Amino acid sequence: MLSFISGLFVFLTLGTFHHNTNQLYFLIPIFAKIFFIDFMNFQIHTLYPAWLIIVVILIATIYSFILYSKNSFNDKPFYSLPNILLLVLRFFVVAAICFLLLSPFIKKNFERTEKPVVVIAIDNSESVLLNKDSISLKNKFSDNINNLSDALSKKYEVKKYTFGQEVNDKFELDFSEKRTNISQLFDFIYEQFYNRNIGAIVLASDGIYNEGQNPISLVENFKVPIYTIALGDTFLKKDILIKNVRYNSVAFAGNKFPLKVKVVAEKCKGENIIVNVKNENKNIYNQSLQIKGNYFEKEFDVLAKANEPGLQKITISLTKVKNEISYSNNQKIVFIDVLKNKKKILLLSASPHPDINAIKSSLRKKENYEVISSVAKDYILKNHDLQKELKNYDLLILHQLPSKNQNIKKILKTVDDKKIPVIYILGTQTAIKSFNLINTGLKIFQKRKSFNKALAITSDEFNYFNLNDNAAKVFTELPPLIVPFGNYKTNTENQILLYQKIGNVKSNIPLIIFFQNFDKRSVVICGEGIWKWALIESRNTGEQIIFDELIEKTVQFVSLKKDKRFFRLKNFKNVYFEDKEIIFEVELFNRSFEKMKNAEIKMKITNDNNESFDYTYGETEESYKLNAGYFPAGSYSFTASTKSNNYSLKGNFIVKKVDLEYMNSKANHDLMYSIAKSKDGNLYYPNSIDKLKDDILARKDIKPLIYFDEETKNLINLKWLFFAILTLITIEWVMRKYLGSY
Repeated sequence: MLSFISGLFVFLTLGTFHHNTNQLYFLIPIFAKIFFIDFMNFQIHTLYPAWLIIVVILIATIYSFILYSKNSFNDKPFYSLPNILLLVLRFFVVAAICFLLLSPFIKKNFERTEKPVVVIAIDNSESVLLNKDSISLKNKFSDNINNLSDALSKKYEVKKYTFGQEVNDKFELDFSEKRTNISQLFDFIYEQFYNRNIGAIVLASDGIYNEGQNPISLVENFKVPIYTIALGDTFLKKDILIKNVRYNSVAFAGNKFPLKVKVVAEKCKGENIIVNVKNENKNIYNQSLQIKGNYFEKEFDVLAKANEPGLQKITISLTKVKNEISYSNNQKIVFIDVLKNKKKILLLSASPHPDINAIKSSLRKKENYEVISSVAKDYILKNHDLQKELKNYDLLILHQLPSKNQNIKKILKTVDDKKIPVIYILGTQTAIKSFNLINTGLKIFQKRKSFNKALAITSDEFNYFNLNDNAAKVFTELPPLIVPFGNYKTNTENQILLYQKIGNVKSNIPLIIFFQNFDKRSVVICGEGIWKWALIESRNTGEQIIFDELIEKTVQFVSLKKDKRFFRLKNFKNVYFEDKEIIFEVELFNRSFEKMKNAEIKMKITNDNNESFDYTYGETEESYKLNAGYFPAGSYSFTASTKSNNYSLKGNFIVKKVDLEYMNSKANHDLMYSIAKSKDGNLYYPNSIDKLKDDILARKDIKPLIYFDEETKNLINLKWLFFAILTLITIEWVMRKYLGSY
């Protein structure tokens, strides 16, 4: 008996105890065979100190001895076989239950093998088929790629994608994509397979891309071989095309605007063509042209007149030549947004200042602004009837006004009477007390006249408009503005675009703040010196994108007149592309200008052939939206109407044909070769895909990765353990009954 108990004690406690963890490494192979478990891969831990297992064994042993030392069956001695069996059964039941109170859990170590991933990406754009083998390629290439995938799948995990403007995992090759963005493909692969075991990338393309950046700059992100399959051909094909048209998208009614038309001819030597330009349906330009040489290009200057306000259609076309590779690029349609007139902006200042020139220079880059600047004192002397003069302006910019030496009460009264929007720029010459009387929504209280230097910090809560994604970073690099020091208070609806940062301290004091009242909008730039922003950004980046965007969008916001219609379009565009979904959004208000819910809004869209399509808007939290889907190129009119109050909206839009894939039919195999060679790969052609397969399979550096993982499971959750304990209790109970114990 003593030897049995000793053996049981050794069985349950044998193992290695680490000084900093509660682990039991069971080494009894008999136990492993009983439960069919390979304990070389297991560690059993408890949440409590491992020495408590000795207490568990003692409790089970003492309890079992006390229970069965007083019981004997059939007048047999204590150490008779029935007693010993019952004692052992009770010992295991009590030991198991007490052991579970220590919250034991198993840690299992196991290996996981990850196959290398081979990514196959196929260019699905229209330009791939612009070659003499297009029929063969369209019929056989997909099967060849599938055969390659099947062969590689025996050794690797293969992922197949097609790409054009976007990446698609459905792998449906129809060569119908109207744009090609190879750089987006590499971005997708990098993000999708980050930290995965990529073995190789197979890229099949003609190397022509018309969106995104040069893919060569992105392949450096990969440390795996890239194999390329060169599609298309590099020979010039017979084609005459309009390479591009340069024009301003905005013009003003009654004015003339220029267009520069570039015509390219390939393998058309000796052909005579006519370049024709129509403004709406009226011919405005005709020019005959004789093609000289196998590659010929010429640029034409065309002058057109902007007629009525709205979208104006300009059609440029070339006569067709027999056997061209494509006729789709012989015509190009552009649309000019003809505006009624320019927005007039008056910029008044307390004195000449570099800020004035910076703002004027930024605004004059846009065709739709007419900017007049003057010192306030001179402007007042020159114009006696300020009301008559100021009403001609859409926006007023006051730089450091009102000032101590400039009385502009008459100007401010006219601004208030005519509800002219204003941008205020504060500075060292600003009379702060006089500024506080204007009731802009911002007041600055000073004990004495003093100033700070404030850096700019962007606000995360500003949503009147969006700036460039790099704006937040650029603003942190710009020099400080000189701002009035004092206690800033606001009392009307406002949003802060930029906060002041004094030294290293970020404050909640506005640097640029926007106010939006029902009848007028205004902006306060709380410091002078923004000319330095334009200068530093231009010096650091070579251009002043952020500064120009800040000035333009601020002016647009402030000068936008309040829309008082109860039913209105939101974010509407006049021009769409045939490969983009057309989404309409409308807002509906009641007489109190509260947004109406649960309204039924219908939309009817009519094309050039007088065919109509009916839709119903869906309601969102803020407005009503309609995704009308894709439309073929053409002109369309629409009518949106509400059922409850008979409001209606009418308008027109244009869907433009996307012909980017036809602008260049000569494959760029040099790019494909450069991509492959830069990443230890090779260039192949569609008829050598078997060689590509053999080369990939022969590589010894494309191999699986072995990971060692750890899995944890609580013992109390093991169902078989519950049934094992239940079985032991049942056997003990049956034996006791059989032997006559109660």
